[in-house]
Amino acid sequence: MQLFQEQDFLNLNLPNALTEELLQKSNNISQLVYKSYQHLSYCKEKLRNKMLKDFLILNETEILINDNIPTSCGVDGSNAIKSLLSMDLVGCAAVAVEGLAPPYELGIWEKPYHKIFIRTINRDMSNKTITRAIMFGYELELACRAPHQVVFLDGSIFTPFVSFNLGINAFLNNQQNQIAQELIENLEVFFKCYKEVLTALNEEKAWVFIPKNTQKGELKNLLNLDFSVNERAIITLILKPGELTYPIKIDISQVKLRASPKISIANIEKERKEVLSYLDNAYFIYYRPNYWTPALRIEFIADKEFSRQNLNQLSLILQAVKYQSGLRGALELYPLFLADKMVKDLGNGLELLREITLSKVLEKYECDTAEIFFYMNSYRTEG
Repeated sequence: MQLFQEQDFLNLNLPNALTEELLQKSNNISQLVYKSYQHLSYCKEKLRNKMLKDFLILNETEILINDNIPTSCGVDGSNAIKSLLSMDLVGCAAVAVEGLAPPYELGIWEKPYHKIFIRTINRDMSNKTITRAIMFGYELELACRAPHQVVFLDGSIFTPFVSFNLGINAFLNNQQNQIAQELIENLEVFFKCYKEVLTALNEEKAWVFIPKNTQKGELKNLLNLDFSVNERAIITLILKPGELTYPIKIDISQVKLRASPKISIANIEKERKEVLSYLDNAYFIYYRPNYWTPALRIEFIADKEFSRQNLNQLSLILQAVKYQSGLRGALELYPLFLADKMVKDLGNGLELLREITLSKVLEKYECDTAEIFFYMNSYRTEG
């Protein structure tokens, strides 16, 4: 089965000789990929039996206690920078998208279902770091406002904390940076939303984080696996549809949270320490809801250790994940898939904003056309 056409390579802006070498290397790469897969496939049953013996694999039927489908939504964000000859045009946005609707609705969802941040600022290496921190803050604000029973957030449960730390460091290194100042002004609100999102699981509400990729590898360490393959790929091959791994507590000491900067703003420091204490109760599972879906890593907060008797805490999450994974062809849950598709276009939106701004400047103000064109153009050739 051939998944590509020769025309695909003709569309590349590469020298012919380089393209030919690229094709030649595909043979070696395919051999390496197959050997890696073959080794894992050979060990798959052995690994599965070990996990079953250690009670690390559960079936969803042990946990799902009813057929009620919870309401849900997905929140994702994106940030982008348009580097002009004169300055940086920076932006970030967060979007919340409602999931596939069950037969009933709960609560009124206040509009808007998005937040956006656009600024012009002097070029600085930290602009992207700061904008990304604001993006995560906006995601958390939207997640807090959502009235749904299950709210899915894209990324790891620890990522906003790391990003806020980096943003604070950027502010301390350059306190004249205007967007860094705006981040600091909003951090207390962001941390308060973070704390609400880190509320422990209960039968009525759940906030869960779904990272597409992780390098933590807790199960690989637990099973003493030496495969040079991402943990999620290993678990996808081991789990059968409808199965999940037993909830495992995330060892926060093994998470790279970055050095916590010292900041004199008392309220921010207080909120941050409380968030860190909440993160100490983070758990994760892998769940494969259907045969067309890879294993999904799901991270959440629980206020007590799991046992075989209290696994029904996971029922709300599993019911929502199973229902929202019904879109065949999408490797993510339906609302996260749509939210991701939307926010990825932010970069194109910034370019359109640049063009509109240039037109309005030429229309409203007297200036040299050539000079303002260079002033508002990218510092390098694009396209």
